[in-house]
Amino acid sequence: MQVILYNELNPKTIPNFTKMRGYLENDDFKSAEVKKIGENLYRSRLNRSDRLLFSIYHHQGTAYALIY
Repeated sequence: MQVILYNELNPKTIPNFTKMRGYLENDDFKSAEVKKIGENLYRSRLNRSDRLLFSIYHHQGTAYALIY
């Protein structure tokens, strides 16, 4: 899955973002501790207190994770 960042989102300010991006790109939802929380809304656990929200979209046979 390819990862797309929402406009003006700075990944350098997000703890453990690089590790989480790697999990999502490899479709490793178990390691990313992904949980569905709404209609096409998922959260992934970055650390004990921080979460990352994203949605999954498909275009021309490719899956994309849009990170908010």
